[in-house]
Amino acid sequence: MKKLAKRLSSLFVCIAVIASIAFEVSKGFDRSYRATATLQVDHRYHDPQLDRDDRDSLVSIKDEVRTVALTLNNRPLMQRIILENELFNNASFTSLIPGTNSLETGSRKLSRAVHSEVIEGTRLVTMSVTFPEPTLAKNLANLIAKGYIKQQVSHNLNNNRSADAVLTNDIERLKIKLQLSDQELTDFRRSKNIYVPLAGQHEMLISEMRELKDQISETEKKEFQLDNDLEIVSNFGESPTSRQLRQVMRMMDTTELDLYDKRRIEQEWFVNRLVAQHGTEHPVVIIERELVETLELRINTLLLQHISTMGAQREELKQERAILETRAKIAATEMQALDKVRLEYNTLEREVKRFRTRYQSAIRRLEETDPSSGLKERTIVIVEEAHEANEITPRLVPRFAVSLGIGLASGILPILGLRQI
Repeated sequence: MKKLAKRLSSLFVCIAVIASIAFEVSKGFDRSYRATATLQVDHRYHDPQLDRDDRDSLVSIKDEVRTVALTLNNRPLMQRIILENELFNNASFTSLIPGTNSLETGSRKLSRAVHSEVIEGTRLVTMSVTFPEPTLAKNLANLIAKGYIKQQVSHNLNNNRSADAVLTNDIERLKIKLQLSDQELTDFRRSKNIYVPLAGQHEMLISEMRELKDQISETEKKEFQLDNDLEIVSNFGESPTSRQLRQVMRMMDTTELDLYDKRRIEQEWFVNRLVAQHGTEHPVVIIERELVETLELRINTLLLQHISTMGAQREELKQERAILETRAKIAATEMQALDKVRLEYNTLEREVKRFRTRYQSAIRRLEETDPSSGLKERTIVIVEEAHEANEITPRLVPRFAVSLGIGLASGILPILGLRQI
């Protein structure tokens, strides 16, 4: 009986193992297919000089290619591929994620199915998709490759639009500042009654001050000479002679005096001729000599009149000098005020010019901005699309291991139960 039980138990184990393996084999192996597309990455820099002089500040083409390889399976791209191509309606695709249509789960599963690597020494990136259905694997590989290129173009365009928006905001801000500073400058001109260029006013004041300085200097010179003349006259005594008075003729108008002096000299010459002809006692000589004395008397009268007016002239010169000095002080005060106004005005004018320059520069930058700028810096093209999916080695060993374990368990457990009985 025991021998029969042993034999039956061994037979039962063998039958269970064989049945389990046959059942697993009947289900077939897990077959997978891999489709591969090839991309080429180029990068062109704007400034060759910068490329030579400051290489550390630039990303190398090797890093660019590696970045593309690492980001080919990014989650937003996977979600976009699923939604645009309605992959949740494809039975082959949903078999990866049975029982759910979650976009997050589907994009994670699809991302894991994508593998990319750089071909050493080239700018080529191979991107492969491993999937149980070959046609879908090929289609997914091409969709992901093209979708990645579109994603990069869209990303650059969005960056350019953001830069344009920032630049436009800067232009509006500079425009407001320019208007405010221009209005402030206009208000300042009105408040200070600036209707002619300040540089012209400054030159006019400088010319006026220079002229006043010359007039004051000339007046001081005349005043000094007049003081010396009065001091000389005071030293002559109460009855100065004509010869003495002639020493102080510098400040008087000598036109009339010169005329009388010229006539006196001519008359003396004429008298001397008459004396030589008729003698000193001739009546004509006496009459002509009286004319000489009359002219001399007139000259002395003019000199004495000049002496009497020298004091009044000195007072007039002092008053004139005081007026000139007052005008010079007023001009100096106006110059100081004008310098202050010029400083404030130039400060406001510099602000207007600065904002206008920045505003015009921003306008030029906005006009020169190309919406597609930067799109040609990194160029990604598909060198070779995925034409077909190749079958990869099925996982045989795990399937047989599972079958063997299930068969042994199915055979041993009943035997243990019979032995207990």
